[in-house]
Amino acid sequence: MIEIRHVTKHFDSITALNDVTFTIPKGRIFGLLGTNGAGKSTLLRAMAGILSCDEGELLIDGEVCYDNPKVKESFFYLPDDPYYFPNASMEVMTDFYRRQYK
Repeated sequence: MIEIRHVTKHFDSITALNDVTFTIPKGRIFGLLGTNGAGKSTLLRAMAGILSCDEGELLIDGEVCYDNPKVKESFFYLPDDPYYFPNASMEVMTDFYRRQYK
């Protein structure tokens, strides 16, 4: 189960997430829709444990997401414009992401 409880995230003067609350029950498919700049990617990065929340909490199967290797093993975020090292082969990038996300 994924639980998002009163999550807020600021980037300087920009509020990317403002008191977001919802639950996704285990075994459900969930669509996250919104316009550009609505906070979808910010929320997904927080769920993947990449970003910390300024307020609230984000739990996956009862575990806090931020900086939690156990959660990172079960949730992966790959952005539309994934990061690659300049001139890196796919094997090098596969190894990099494998080390980041066991």
